[in-house]
Amino acid sequence: MNATLSVQPLGKGIAWKDFAARSAVYGLASMASGALFGFFFTIFIYLSSFWIPLDWKRGILICFSALYLLRELGWISLPIPQCRWQIPTSWVQHTPLRNMLVWGSVLGPGVFTYNPHITFYILYLYTGFFFSPPMGLIGGAVYGLSRCVLSIICAARSTPVWSQGERWICQINSLTLVMFMVYVGLVMEFH
Repeated sequence: MNATLSVQPLGKGIAWKDFAARSAVYGLASMASGALFGFFFTIFIYLSSFWIPLDWKRGILICFSALYLLRELGWISLPIPQCRWQIPTSWVQHTPLRNMLVWGSVLGPGVFTYNPHITFYILYLYTGFFFSPPMGLIGGAVYGLSRCVLSIICAARSTPVWSQGERWICQINSLTLVMFMVYVGLVMEFH
């Protein structure tokens, strides 16, 4: 079960107005912290790779994506850089809105806690390779929002996030990687 739902249930036994307020705070905090981290992570990649020829960047990204697509499909085992840090309970023993602010701020960037999917890293590698750092703000905000949407939907339905979604999420991630490889490999050719 997702720790967000077990520590601070969004929709269980509360009015929909309160659920909406908590979800909004959680979503906005996730987006804001994701945007901030995305900006800095993209700057790091951009400054580390501006000297690499465009075709090499494309090749690196396609190879990296292909390897991790095989991992997402369960065909090979590869490590994913992540932190298995848990938010201390003392941080979320306040008002429900403040707790959602903490959860969104910590989970939004995707680097402080468990993150079993590689699309996060590929997004920032792609952004840092082919765009300017301010695009990391947008990518990070979208990623932060994507981190909280499944929790909010499952909380609204009162279902544990991972009870039904684990395989589905891996399949969506795999599809995303395939589309991403096609985009980088083919569409970028005409850029």
